[in-house]
Parts: sequence; structure tokens; C-alpha cells
Amino acid sequence: MSDPVDHGAAILAWLASTDRYLILEGDSAKVAPSIPDASIDAIVADPPAGIAFMGKAWDAFVPQPRLWAEVFRVLKPGGHVVAFAGTRTQDL
Repeated sequence: MSDPVDHGAAILAWLASTDRYLILEGDSAKVAPSIPDASIDAIVADPPAGIAFMGKAWDAFVPQPRLWAEVFRVLKPGGHVVAFAGTRTQDL
């Protein structure tokens, strides 16, 4: 597994700016650790559904609870999460 992506400097610069939004791209398990606590207003995600859609390896697993713990760590109180889920695996 490669090293985590450090977006910390970009995030801190954005927090100090008047820009209205910042889009972070990457594997959330690698990006999330560099995001400060309670700094994100909204998260939109389409995580793997764990059904290996069309035989794709990236869809062969379901995100583990530690990833969702990171989601709620970086989310501001009252923030929103929109996460797409497959009907067969939405409860995993």
C-alpha cells in the first residue's frame, strides 16, 4: 500500500481563504488522515458496493468501519454525507 496523500497544506490554505469550496480527489482511506477534524461541510461518495461489478477489482470489497469513522471525524457537526449504496450490501 502506498503512503497516504497529504493534502494538509492545501486544506489549511483553503480554510484561511474566502474560496467557497475545495474538491479533494483520491482514495479516501489515503486522503482522509490529512484532513483536520470537523473541517468538512459535506461529503459525496460512491464507495465500492462489494459486488465486483463487471468483474472489477475495485468493487470487490465494502469499506470498513474505520473509513466511516474517518468520514465522521472530518465532518463538521450538522454536516451532510451523501453515500450511494447497492441494495444488496447497504447494511454492511
